[in-house]
Amino acid sequence: MPRPKQLAPLLLALPLAAVILFLDACLPVGVGDPETSKIDPRLVGVWREIQDDGSEGGVVALLPFDGRAYVLRSVNVERADDGIRLKPGEGLYKAWLATIEGRTFVTAQPLYLREAVGDARPPGFVVAALSLSEDGTKVEVQSVNPAFGALAPLKMLPGHIEYEAPATGTKPPSEEEARALLRRVLAENLGKDGLFWMTTRYARVTDKALLKAIFESVIG
Repeated sequence: MPRPKQLAPLLLALPLAAVILFLDACLPVGVGDPETSKIDPRLVGVWREIQDDGSEGGVVALLPFDGRAYVLRSVNVERADDGIRLKPGEGLYKAWLATIEGRTFVTAQPLYLREAVGDARPPGFVVAALSLSEDGTKVEVQSVNPAFGALAPLKMLPGHIEYEAPATGTKPPSEEEARALLRRVLAENLGKDGLFWMTTRYARVTDKALLKAIFESVIG
């Protein structure tokens, strides 16, 4: 399986829907607790990826599921002469927030049954740091690098993008231990090179026609 550093050039060239789908098995655990987390209403809305060359990428809708978690849905947008055409992307997630050393992190858990598509692997989690601009119109997402050295024990758990079966006599961490390890590593290594391996930037969608079409597509 390609390693994160090898995947980065490919992922940066993909639309957001494909990126999210590609990353759905990065880590075997997330951070925070979706039962006690609180949503940040400033993040609710529709966001469009801004490529490095200034062009627009994929779109995600981040909607409150309740006061604790969001539903995250990717949407592919095509503009045609007869209007806006939408096709829901394959990324559908439950997402929640956690604060670690003053930074906001989001965990996204895929909401689909792998068995339905013939995939027996346990679902993985996308974990990333979020930075919202002061005016609330832009957000930067830094994906946690699953190959970061201190996270190596997590590779022994199914759901890791680089899963490796534990060697004979080696005990993999429990889910509780894995969550604690991930949180500790994030807290101790913020600002260090290699902790994040991909940065994506988004701008809030304000086009009323596009918003209407997206919400009708997402909500039905």
